[in-house]
Amino acid sequence: MHAVINHLPVKRDTDWDDFAAKLRLVEGRIDDPDFCGAILIRAGEAEAALIVLYRTEEALARISKDIAAPWFAEHIRQYVDGQPSRITGEILAGSLHP
Repeated sequence: MHAVINHLPVKRDTDWDDFAAKLRLVEGRIDDPDFCGAILIRAGEAEAALIVLYRTEEALARISKDIAAPWFAEHIRQYVDGQPSRITGEILAGSLHP
């Protein structure tokens, strides 16, 4: 399993409900068995983390390039205040429970 972790400096006047709704919208558009989901974390009034999970490194690269990057530019960039940072990597330990 692989993950992308985006640290997002968020504009202080962000409508967090709208921000979260945009994430749910893109999740519904990704019809790929190697996409495992996304999590938006409100880390403060002006800070968020977006974690996206994939089954394979290839899926991470493909979906990030073909779907996530254009979606981010169109729907999320408006909420970001400054330069986001991004790391990717293989998940070595841990688990998720619904």
